[in-house]
Amino acid sequence: MFNFIIYEDDKAMKNIYVDIIHKFMGNKNSNYNLYYFSRYSEEMEDKIFNKICGKKIYLLDVEVPGMSGFELAKEIRDSGDWFNQIIIITGYDRYSYLGVTSRILMLDFISKANIETELVRSLNIAINILNMHASLSFKQNSEIIQVLYSDICYIEKNLNDNSATIFTKNNKYTIRCSINNLMKILGDDPRFFKCHRSCIVNLNNIKVFDIDKNIIKFKNGETNLVARDKKRELKDRLMNKVKL
Repeated sequence: MFNFIIYEDDKAMKNIYVDIIHKFMGNKNSNYNLYYFSRYSEEMEDKIFNKICGKKIYLLDVEVPGMSGFELAKEIRDSGDWFNQIIIITGYDRYSYLGVTSRILMLDFISKANIETELVRSLNIAINILNMHASLSFKQNSEIIQVLYSDICYIEKNLNDNSATIFTKNNKYTIRCSINNLMKILGDDPRFFKCHRSCIVNLNNIKVFDIDKNIIKFKNGETNLVARDKKRELKDRLMNKVKL
């Protein structure tokens, strides 16, 4: 789930951001939420730090009453969040803020005069970064395991119980979760595809898809089957996928 957090006191500009995000996300196989704040408040801080879960992309206007976009960006990083992406937006081309931006690990600095083109470019980069570092967290025995999405080759249902095995490039793990629930977790990410009722594959880690035999070969050397009714969709997804 992607969360777009807009911090902007100009309602007309806010509506422009919202329209751009809706058009941009309409081309993605991802769920998303939009949150809008026109000024700083403790309620706002509590919501963005404690109540909004999932990947976050911040669109922060420089000049907002009570706390500037730069100040809010510093609060975000001071909270320990160095993962989610920050885009600073200003109506003044003369601002550079190079010293400040390096300390808040800002993704981009956009002028409102060029918002239509520059914001789309920045959103695309932000989503690719967030997807690249996404991971699946679960408990195995007494340990908390985190497996990067990029390392997963496929996940297969285990026989006789409600668990599955995650096959990565160089390891495998058992997770106490059904394939259907795992697909609900992973389904927002365009890399993952359910090739039959008991298996989820990572499109980026497919080495060969033998269309005639309905067999997938993964980068870890293992193979799996594709349901006949999924064959055409898998072919189309592989032909048109975006590398993450």
